[in-house]
Amino acid sequence: MDQFNGGGSVWRTERIIAELDAGRVDIGLIHSSSENVPSGFKIIASSPLKCVLPPGHRLCNADVVKAQDLRNERLIAYHNSLDFADTFWRVIEGVDPPPEIAVEASQSALLRDLVRYRVGITLLDGFTASDTMLTDMVVKPFVPSLPFHLAVASRGSRLSADAREFLSILIGVVTEIANRR
Repeated sequence: MDQFNGGGSVWRTERIIAELDAGRVDIGLIHSSSENVPSGFKIIASSPLKCVLPPGHRLCNADVVKAQDLRNERLIAYHNSLDFADTFWRVIEGVDPPPEIAVEASQSALLRDLVRYRVGITLLDGFTASDTMLTDMVVKPFVPSLPFHLAVASRGSRLSADAREFLSILIGVVTEIANRR
C-alpha cells in the first residue's frame, strides 16, 4: 500500500502543482484571492480577511476596520511574493499615508504571534483569524472585504486510505470554520 506523504511546507502554487504532477506529494493546498484556481484544484471554503488587533488598540472599538484606518499603523503583512497576497497589497498601496510595514511573512501563524507581541496589527485569512489561539486578541471585519479561498488538489484515486481520511478531515474542519464566520 502507498504511504501517505504527510508533511507540510509553504510553496508557491507552481511548485505545488509540479510536486503533485510528479507524485511526490499526495495533497496540495493553495490560498487564492481569486475564484480562478489552477486546473485540478477545487475551492473547499472561503473566508474574507480579518483585522487582528492586540487588546487596547485604538481600533478595538470599531465595528469594522476600513482600509483608511490603517493609515500610519504598524502593519504585519503577508509577504508580497505570495500568490494570494496581490489583492491585499493593492488595497494597502491605496492607503494615504501608507501604513508602516513592520514585518512581511509567509506564515499566518507568525503574523498572528507578532500581533500577540504587539509588533503591530495584521490582516489575516479568516481561517487563521478564527483560531482558538486568538482569544487574547481582537478580531474585526475588514472593509473592503477581501476574498480568501482555500483550494485543494490531490492524486485522486491513487491516494492511500490514510491520505483520503486526512483529506476528509481537512475538508470537514475547514468547512466548519468557514461556516462559523
